[in-house]
Amino acid sequence: MLKEVRFSLYEFFGYVLPGMVFLLAWAVLLWALLLPKEVVPLRQLDVQVVVASLLLAYLLGHAAQAISNLIFRTAGVSEFSCITDGALNALPKSALDTAAVKAARMTGIRREDMKPELLYSICDEALAQQGKIGDREVYQYREGFYRGVAVAAAVFTVSLLARALGPQAVLTVGGQEVPLSRCVLFSLAACTGLCVWLSFQRYKRFVGYRVKRAVLAFLVLEGAGMKEEREGE
Repeated sequence: MLKEVRFSLYEFFGYVLPGMVFLLAWAVLLWALLLPKEVVPLRQLDVQVVVASLLLAYLLGHAAQAISNLIFRTAGVSEFSCITDGALNALPKSALDTAAVKAARMTGIRREDMKPELLYSICDEALAQQGKIGDREVYQYREGFYRGVAVAAAVFTVSLLARALGPQAVLTVGGQEVPLSRCVLFSLAACTGLCVWLSFQRYKRFVGYRVKRAVLAFLVLEGAGMKEEREGE
């Protein structure tokens, strides 16, 4: 039995908000494919519909994150490029070597086995055990938000293009019919397509902040484990 239900900022920014975009994208896509000639009424939603939509958005947010992980992994997008020697915008080799040697001494893992992902995990765990997490959670929910939005906006772009290529799209607002021209829909698709690229760039930036911060903070961290290491030198 659950004693406590916790809803973190990551749940909201990483799942609910991208899920809302994803839900709207699928609604437009279904409109384009199944009911292209239907006039869609825009009206005030009741509480039950809002709650159901939020729950569905939360589930779709998880789907968006899963899809984004699969796409980024397939495309070779690595979270740890900023601590990979020789990569663009990576930390200096001297800093990476020093962090790797320090991590190897603390854990007993051979220096040559200290891959970027393993190095980050050790640095992050050492900081967590010392209570020095800093802005890690902020970076995590921001990167989750942008990663999910990138995928949701991509689906939204496809949905708008599909709707623009179909029959005339018409909405009703306050009893008035509002036609949406192909020019308007193509313009919206261009905006959401730009949002995909911008969100991906922001995702990479916050991933870099999180990973670089962990390694650099590990280098200057002074704790019990660090003192023992220094005494043994």
